[in-house]
Amino acid sequence: SGPLRLVVLDSLVPGQPHGGFDDARLAQAEALLAERPAIPTIVALHHPPHTTGIAVMDAMALQHGLDGFEALIARHPQVQRIVCGHLHRMT
Repeated sequence: SGPLRLVVLDSLVPGQPHGGFDDARLAQAEALLAERPAIPTIVALHHPPHTTGIAVMDAMALQHGLDGFEALIARHPQVQRIVCGHLHRMT
């Protein structure tokens, strides 16, 4: 109960099946998360930011900017969950 914020990040790499974050997208995500640090937040993106154990899907996961994404999430304790698509399985 109470407010919950959904922040949707664009992980698309044009013309590629895998995802990624460049410095500009990470900076934009940083600004969005910094706007409301006290509100529990869910971050959503299309490409999984973790290894799934399914080789064909791991080849299409978040491949660029993963360290920056992990650091971003670590700086924002209001992020309660990260949800992603692409895999269509619970992991």
